[in-house]
Amino acid sequence: MIHLVVGAKGIEEERELSFDQNIVKIGRLKENDLPLPAANVSRVHCIITFENGEYYISDSSSNGTLLNGEIVGRNRRLPLRHGDRIEIGDFLIRFVIQDAHEEFEKTTDFLQAKFAELLVQPKAETRIPYLLIVGGPTNGTRVELLDETGETLMGRTPDCPVQIPSPTVSKHHARIIRRGAIIEVEDLGSSNGTCVNGQPVQGIQPIQDRDEIILGQQGIADPIKIVLSIPVPLTEQEPGIPPAAPPVAPPKAETGAEAPSTVMDPKMAAPAAAPPSPETAKSDAPAAAPPTAPEPPPVPPPAPEPPPPAPPPPTVKGAGPEPKAAAESKSSAPKAPPPEEVKTGMGALEWIIIGVGVLAVIAVVAVLVIYLV
Repeated sequence: MIHLVVGAKGIEEERELSFDQNIVKIGRLKENDLPLPAANVSRVHCIITFENGEYYISDSSSNGTLLNGEIVGRNRRLPLRHGDRIEIGDFLIRFVIQDAHEEFEKTTDFLQAKFAELLVQPKAETRIPYLLIVGGPTNGTRVELLDETGETLMGRTPDCPVQIPSPTVSKHHARIIRRGAIIEVEDLGSSNGTCVNGQPVQGIQPIQDRDEIILGQQGIADPIKIVLSIPVPLTEQEPGIPPAAPPVAPPKAETGAEAPSTVMDPKMAAPAAAPPSPETAKSDAPAAAPPTAPEPPPVPPPAPEPPPPAPPPPTVKGAGPEPKAAAESKSSAPKAPPPEEVKTGMGALEWIIIGVGVLAVIAVVAVLVIYLV
């Protein structure tokens, strides 16, 4: 299944599409599997195919197709990997490979498929690395590196498994060395040299997935490339994504240790009051319970106590002490209401009087005008 996430430049919204066929055509015409209506998109711009367990993209446009920022090249085919970005005109397409188990989990046949898998007991999935020739008369040729400890010769003559028919390529130009999972390239003293991703090869150099090898071909504008492809099994997890950490249980309290109290202190539950005097603070300090004393069982919090009375005002020298009854009467006497606000402006009655006066003046003026005329 070919899964694509289609978006456009400058637009955050994306659309996910899945295709069951092994060939998906993308272009401006409505007959394509994925039509992209834009002036900078060719009629059949590019084609995505699935062959021998590998995905490929081939460019058939006049405007060009970019794969991860690099031009694919007209009538050329390159391997695709999970997460590759394809740029077609103003459209951005992300290539996604979904695991077969994820597809089964979305259906009700997952248990049946899992039972059938256990009965068949398939062997572990293996992927063989290979060399893909891009360009030239042998464009699209695939040479698999079957021997884990073998060598593959590259050159101009037909006895080379990877043949590049170019006058600037030596007869036996370079070789590919495989040592298990390690793959290397070595130049065999050619006249025009060997390059990997545009850099000349010095001695034996290791190469990675989708590295591009160019043998000689000096002065050629569009040289023939040899692309190394190391397929990744679909069941293998993507690198760089650490497994989710299990939830950490809260630490248990040790036996004999004091547990935090859940009973609210009555003084803390009371509303905010004036700060106590230094004498009161000293008297309250020794009343705190020692940390080693056993804590009583939790009880419901008591009703909040009224705030303590404000400290008395400082006494003036020469004045006698104020009687206790007078002090209590002052504290219990209700506070006087605040003075009413002074109203400004005129009320409705004043406006009515002014209006009547204005009408009377107008009437007198009108009578005088009629009488004089």
